[in-house]
Formats: sequence, C-alpha cells, structure tokens
Amino acid sequence: MEKLVETTLDASGVRTLQNPPGKSRVMTPKHVVAVAIALGALVMIVGMQIESVIIRMIGATGHQLEWISDVIASVMVTTVTYLWLHLRITRAELLNAVRTRAIHDEQLVGQVHSIRR
Repeated sequence: MEKLVETTLDASGVRTLQNPPGKSRVMTPKHVVAVAIALGALVMIVGMQIESVIIRMIGATGHQLEWISDVIASVMVTTVTYLWLHLRITRAELLNAVRTRAIHDEQLVGQVHSIRR
C-alpha cells in the first residue's frame, strides 16, 4: 500500500504529514472533468460580469459590444494559458527538486554505509 506524504515549508521549518490509509488525495479522471467544467463555468460567469460592468460604464454600441467581448475573451484565454504554463514550470521545478533530494539522500546513505564499514 502506498503512503501519501505531504511536505510543507513554513517559518518554523519543514513539516511532513502522512495521510491515513485509504485517504487518497489523487484526483480521478471524473474529478478532473468535474473541476474543469466547474472552473469553465466560473470563468464564463466572471467574464460575463466584467463585460456587463464595462458595457454599462462606457454605454457601448453594437459594434463596440463585439469588440469588448473579443477583448475580454482574449484576456481570459491569455490568463488561463499563463496560469497553465506557470503551473507546468512549477511542477517541473518541484520534480527536479525532488529528484535532487533523492540523489542527495542516496549519496548520504552511501556515505553512512561506507563510514560504518
């Protein structure tokens, strides 16, 4: 059985918590789809609200309404793309840090074994 470990870093130092057996934090494909749909709906609602506020502020005409919608859609897509790419970079950095730590741990264990001999 695989143990899930969560490590956090705060002002008091590093703290590692283990999840009790049977309490997995891994998202299933159904959870991913549900979260994606919920976030898509949230982004649409927020975009519509922002668009409504801008339209009321400037008293837009038909042509201006199309332009405002295009700008808001572009900003939303750009924001989501930036956040997605930032998440990928952060995950890659975290993975590299975990690999480096594992290598250092193995080297330390090797050094301890060589000292004990």
